[in-house]
Amino acid sequence: MNTTGARVLHPLLAGHTPHTVADQLTAAHQAAPAQVAADIEVLLAQLAAAGLTEQDTVR
Repeated sequence: MNTTGARVLHPLLAGHTPHTVADQLTAAHQAAPAQVAADIEVLLAQLAAAGLTEQDTVR
């Protein structure tokens, strides 16, 4: 996992929602909100596909 992935994962593990994490990353990096949200969804799907999480527990 790269640094950006870790920046997504840490707050999720702390109980933040994907939406909240997307908002924080969007503000911090002046990125397009839709792209950040899509990237987070891809990361969550990859983690679930690898058996590292369940989608219901990270939403």
